[in-house]
Amino acid sequence: MFKLTPMQRQGRKILNGAALNVLAVGGSRSGKTTLITRNILLRAAVAPNSRHLIFRSVRADLVRAIWQDTLPKVLNEDFKGLAFKKDEKNLVLRFPHNKSEIWLGFLNESGSLESVLGN
Repeated sequence: MFKLTPMQRQGRKILNGAALNVLAVGGSRSGKTTLITRNILLRAAVAPNSRHLIFRSVRADLVRAIWQDTLPKVLNEDFKGLAFKKDEKNLVLRFPHNKSEIWLGFLNESGSLESVLGN
C-alpha cells in the first residue's frame, strides 16, 4: 500500500466529501493522477454496476500515463486479489464480481468523446 503525502491526504478528504466538482492542483509527478485513480478504483470495486470515466486530452498520453503506468501500479499496490479484466482495444477495465467498469477516454480524435459518452 502506498503512503499518501500530506497533500494527497487533503485531496482524499475532499474527494470523499460532498464536493461535486474538484480541481486537483499540483506540479508534475505530485500524485494527482494516482490519488484520483485510486479513488475511482475503490468506488468501482464497491459500487455494483457502476461506470467510471478517466479522460485525458491525447490518446497516447492516456495509454502511456494511465493505462500502462498508473492503473497497473495502483492495482498491484492497493487492490491485490481484486479480479478484473482489461479490454485493451476499448481501454475498459471490468470487474466481474460486481459488473462495474472503468472506461478511459480521450479527446484528440474525431468521435472519441461521443463514443465513450454513448456508453
